[in-house]
Amino acid sequence: VRNNFKRLVPTLVRELNCWQSKTRRMSGQLLYYLTLYTEHWITCEAHVMLEAYIKSAQSSILMEREGDPEGAELLKQAMLCSEALGMFIDPALWVPLLLPTVSGAAGTDVEARSGCIAVLSALCKGCSRSWLSQHADTIVEALEAGPSDSPLVCSLLAQAAGSVAAACSPLSPQLQQSLSGMLLSLQVKAWTAGARILPPPKVGGVEENFAGLVAMGRDWKGVQTACWEALHSTASKGGCAASLISVQAESTLLGCDGSLAWLEVVLRQADLSRVPPTAVKTSVSLLETCVATAKTPGLAAEALGLASLVLSDTDVAFHAGAILPSLLCAALQCAVRGAEGALERDAREVEVDGGVKEEVEGFVVVECDSVDGGGSWKDGPAEALEAAHAALECALVILTDGSDTLVTHSNAAALLGSAVKASLALRSTHVRQLACAVAQYGASRLQGVPGGVLFGCVAPALADTQEGVREAALAALMPVLEGAGCDTSRLELEGLKGMLSTMIADGEGGALGKEVMGRVEGMLESL
Repeated sequence: VRNNFKRLVPTLVRELNCWQSKTRRMSGQLLYYLTLYTEHWITCEAHVMLEAYIKSAQSSILMEREGDPEGAELLKQAMLCSEALGMFIDPALWVPLLLPTVSGAAGTDVEARSGCIAVLSALCKGCSRSWLSQHADTIVEALEAGPSDSPLVCSLLAQAAGSVAAACSPLSPQLQQSLSGMLLSLQVKAWTAGARILPPPKVGGVEENFAGLVAMGRDWKGVQTACWEALHSTASKGGCAASLISVQAESTLLGCDGSLAWLEVVLRQADLSRVPPTAVKTSVSLLETCVATAKTPGLAAEALGLASLVLSDTDVAFHAGAILPSLLCAALQCAVRGAEGALERDAREVEVDGGVKEEVEGFVVVECDSVDGGGSWKDGPAEALEAAHAALECALVILTDGSDTLVTHSNAAALLGSAVKASLALRSTHVRQLACAVAQYGASRLQGVPGGVLFGCVAPALADTQEGVREAALAALMPVLEGAGCDTSRLELEGLKGMLSTMIADGEGGALGKEVMGRVEGMLESL
């Protein structure tokens, strides 16, 4: 076989790119087995074979993307041949040939670059650690150098990074950090493009199936999956992507631009219990900035949802305690802005329905005092409602973090009243329930809360048509009454007593209703 290999190669590489799929497939099969028999004696023919494999990969990818079922099989054959070539050829021969195209040199189109990256990935997979580790840094630099707007190219870049990680395992700390940083940056690009499910759904066997990877490369969801698989390879033996991201969270977040996309990618995939305390503080501080500076309700809702997820871990809330008051104020500010933006939609819907405002879901659309901080989000009322919902949830997570310490902030008390008042005016039942819960815990945890303001917001909610809202308002009344003190008039208390009497007579309220009634009667006696 070795004696005749040189005679066969020119014809076989020519037939490898024949227009007939059957001829190409049989040529690839023969080249694969001839390579295994010839071993290191293929060095002289490696350059010609490599160019043929790249060209075959390019055309196969194009066929597969156009829906030709033969494309996937031909691509698999080209990758097997490339992997076999990588077993016997020193990377010093093929690294200089491939890296300019891999890095996206001027004039390189998507198909050419995709084929070259796919072949590089297969070569790395077949290469021994002793050979590849000498060139790993150079290869990773090339993979990082050429960002692309093509999900196919990004998927293949992630695949190549995973192949390098698997072949060079165990990785040096520097190489591990470079690979993980590159993969996370690809995930940030995919998140920005709309693929926001993190971590992505588990897809097994991606590293064994180049054709499947090309199919996933049709959209950015596939990029997320390819990166997640590659991160597992980068974590080395016994590790996983979540632990790797957790350990490197601090350096990653300090090195990034602090954008919401980076925070989403890192924090949603990390094992929060393993994130260092300094990284926790950095993360929460960056989240507070994202919430406070959000230009649209959609971005605010994303940031607030992530903050709620992160702070649901009690250890995270403990380490970030000094930042929580500022984050609470930013969340309450978003609740006010979101509720003000959603109120316009509610008012328009009431008018379109042709009904009277007081008869719509049992509440009145009220005018709420605006607060400083950028005005309401009136251009996107649906997103504004989502932002208000997320803001109240985040505020509730902060207020129920398990600590008994009073939250002190110059603006928090005033913002609490404005947020509860504006939110209770909305048509969304769940938002009104959340507003009552925020009032309940805010009255207990915040210092300097004007009890009379909260009382004026929560007490009317006892007449809400939705039972869930009435129950939430009743639960909020006890701590609100304790803070109301002399700010509450006899007339207000008499009105509250009447509503409580009606609830109890209707069989609602239970023991809590009677307890609140007793508290109201005691306050009336003291006046």
